[in-house]
Amino acid sequence: MAVAMAAALLSGCSSDGTHPPSSQPAEITYTDTLKLPMMEEDTVHPFRVKSTVNASFLPLCYEGLFRLDPQNQAVPLLAQSGRLEGNTFVVTLKTGAVFTDGSRVTAEDVIASFQQAKRNGTLYTDLLKTVYSASAVRDGVRFSLAEENQFAAKLLTFPVLKKSTIESDLPVGYGRYLLRKEQGTYRMEWWPSY
Repeated sequence: MAVAMAAALLSGCSSDGTHPPSSQPAEITYTDTLKLPMMEEDTVHPFRVKSTVNASFLPLCYEGLFRLDPQNQAVPLLAQSGRLEGNTFVVTLKTGAVFTDGSRVTAEDVIASFQQAKRNGTLYTDLLKTVYSASAVRDGVRFSLAEENQFAAKLLTFPVLKKSTIESDLPVGYGRYLLRKEQGTYRMEWWPSY
């Protein structure tokens, strides 16, 4: 959005800072590539990222069980549903969800991602302080909470990564886009199975 707005603002200016005559509209060139800003000295691993620049585009490639909408309501992504049961919150996983490598998302992947997200130093550490543990249940994951919390789904926004790639510099995730690194350049490609 910011890139589109900047392009709209700058498209009317010439290189010398003057505006083109109003009788000649500025020519717009369309391509199938959108370039996003990135801090090259930072990582693109969602649990190791430090810069807000890189953290801002990672949700396109790495989604979690829930996301927060503009009204701060939890919206299911990888979760089919969630229900509070006293001091636990049970999440049923979306049927048929697959990672960008085509493998099925499992409760074990969610648990491993939760454990990584909860570690000190991630963007999710403070958010998950009152979520003690996660365990597999039929069709999903049970999260143990410090106390009953009607807003528990809002805490479960951490990215879900494939367990076997979680320590990789470029882990496999679930999201609208597949993140690749080719010849030192990161590329995001639409993931058709999303």
